[in-house]
Amino acid sequence: MKPLSREQLLGAGRATETVPVPALDGSAIVSEMSALDAEQFWLEVASLREAGQPMTSEIEARLLVRSLVDERGERLLQDDDAEGLPAHLSGLSLRLLADVAWRLNTPPQEAIDAAKKP
Repeated sequence: MKPLSREQLLGAGRATETVPVPALDGSAIVSEMSALDAEQFWLEVASLREAGQPMTSEIEARLLVRSLVDERGERLLQDDDAEGLPAHLSGLSLRLLADVAWRLNTPPQEAIDAAKKP
């Protein structure tokens, strides 16, 4: 493999998937999170787990505000939108989008195991 250039690294795209949301009569683009968004998200998950809170629609909403993007790949929602998102989306719509976001943003176990090896 040849080394990547600066332009390739800074212009790298992230995997996306367009998800139909029938209840909203449209679709949403779900993307891999940026490294910065992913770090913030996983820190929030760890904090909520330490506080004894289960994985709930709140966590899925936090995942979605960092994973939903527009046609240009820019985040569609702000961090503050996570609080109200579960109240505005149906449970099914939230789950449809969150399932794709989890798949795109959770590394496979083999990658986690490989990263732990010296």
